[in-house]
Amino acid sequence: MSVPPNDPIQPPSGPDSNPGYYPPVGPAQRTSINVLALIGFITAITGMGCGIISLILSVIGLSQINKEPNRYNGKGLAIAGIVISAASIIYVFVFFGTLRDTGF
Repeated sequence: MSVPPNDPIQPPSGPDSNPGYYPPVGPAQRTSINVLALIGFITAITGMGCGIISLILSVIGLSQINKEPNRYNGKGLAIAGIVISAASIIYVFVFFGTLRDTGF
C-alpha cells in the first residue's frame, strides 16, 4: 500500500499542521498597587500614622496581597510600611522610657 501524496491545495491536518499558529490568549490581567499598603507606607514614612495606624494599614494590605496575588501588587511597600512602623513604635517606647528614667 502506498500513502497518497499530500494535496497541494488542502493544508495537512493534525496538531502540527500550522506550526506558526498560536491560539489567541485572553486579555492580560492587570494588577494594581494595593491602596492600603500604599497608604500604610506613606503614613509610616511621613510619620502621620503615629506608628500604630501605619502598622495596621500595612498588615491589612499585605494580607490582601497574599490572598489575591493576581489582583494586587505592592508587597514591598507593605513590608516596608510594617518595618518602618514597627521601628517608629519601638523608637517611641525607648524615647519615652529614657525620658521617664531621667526625670522628665
